[in-house]
Amino acid sequence: MKTKQNIDSRIQNTKLQHVPFSMIRNTNRSDRRVLTSPVVHPCDNIALSTLLPSLITLSNAISNFQHSSFPCNKRNARIAIRLTRLLQPFLHEIRDHHSGLADPATLSLSELHLTFQKLLFLLEDLTRKGAKLYMLMESDRVATQFRVISRSVATALDVFPFGSVE
Repeated sequence: MKTKQNIDSRIQNTKLQHVPFSMIRNTNRSDRRVLTSPVVHPCDNIALSTLLPSLITLSNAISNFQHSSFPCNKRNARIAIRLTRLLQPFLHEIRDHHSGLADPATLSLSELHLTFQKLLFLLEDLTRKGAKLYMLMESDRVATQFRVISRSVATALDVFPFGSVE
């Protein structure tokens, strides 16, 4: 049995030695395609105590993007980042003082979480090294995605039951 394992390991090592360097998977880069957003919708029974910290973390990540690093749609990116920054005190207030909100609030915040994930992926794509030319070519598509994201934020906030919070 040991000889079979030794032979298998030698074969594996030999195979790796003949693979061109460009074919070896680079673990430092994302394999996600540009302008795709593999977002994960929060589950239906998620607690606000779990959802809000994740939402705040996403908003912090979005807020940390630099304006000068966008090759196109700088204005749309600036507006989206500013909108996210404006929502941060609201999210902190809900986390700190309103733990028992109704189900519509959880649904609204889940949709906001989904939208923030899409925005984060879009901003990452805009700042991705080596994708500047592609982003310039797809400028209209990127602008459309920014519009969809801003409408999604507006819809999520429209559904939020503001009467249940002070």
